[in-house]
Amino acid sequence: MTPYVSIERAKADFDSFLFAPIGEESNGMMLSVLSGLSRLNVDPWDEAAWLSQQPKEVAIATLAQRIAGMPRGRWQVSEAPAIASRLVDLLPEHTGSAGPAPTRLPASRKKRSVTLLFWLIAAALALSLLFDAPGRVGDLLTGDGSVVPVVTPAP
Repeated sequence: MTPYVSIERAKADFDSFLFAPIGEESNGMMLSVLSGLSRLNVDPWDEAAWLSQQPKEVAIATLAQRIAGMPRGRWQVSEAPAIASRLVDLLPEHTGSAGPAPTRLPASRKKRSVTLLFWLIAAALALSLLFDAPGRVGDLLTGDGSVVPVVTPAP
């Protein structure tokens, strides 16, 4: 039987990372990783899972870039790599190889890709119907609800 980890258990593995403080905000409140990632419109649990599977250097660089993009607190942008290093040490594991990091599409690019794919399929379907139409017998529904057969001549 294949062992499994429940979703709740997997999410709990990231608690020490997600609830760790990044630093103090300008209003004196502590900013957690969870809040910081959420403010960037990044799913914190997905990001934590992805970071935990990357080589440590990749995880630190990625998280440092995210921290540098957050609203400024009482930390300097130059401190982002040190903050990221401290936080990455809280992740459950680093199973990634030292090879090149896989590329991930940002959510906005994923949406654009899906939209583009939808329109390409719609265009292909419209073209196939357009080129298949000549010489076919079809029905035309008139305004009064009656059906009139229509024959289009073949070119």
